[in-house]
Amino acid sequence: MCAVAVAIAGVLFVLYEVAAPRADETALDGAAAWASAGWSIAHSSAIVALILIPSATTRSGLPRQHNARKDRQGHRRTGRDRQ
Repeated sequence: MCAVAVAIAGVLFVLYEVAAPRADETALDGAAAWASAGWSIAHSSAIVALILIPSATTRSGLPRQHNARKDRQGHRRTGRDRQ
């Protein structure tokens, strides 16, 4: 699953480079490029790719939080166990 997510992210980054319009941003051509459908497609694919990469690095797709404290023997402590 992780390799598939990274591969899809790679394809989406290539799509970004292909679809992103390149124009001089100091003139009206730049404004027209930003308003084009290519800009929206390119940046949407990059956003999805950037979401896929961290989700590919964890087993469940969501980052794990390690907030639980452990006692000296390594057992997990709850709020009721604290002294």
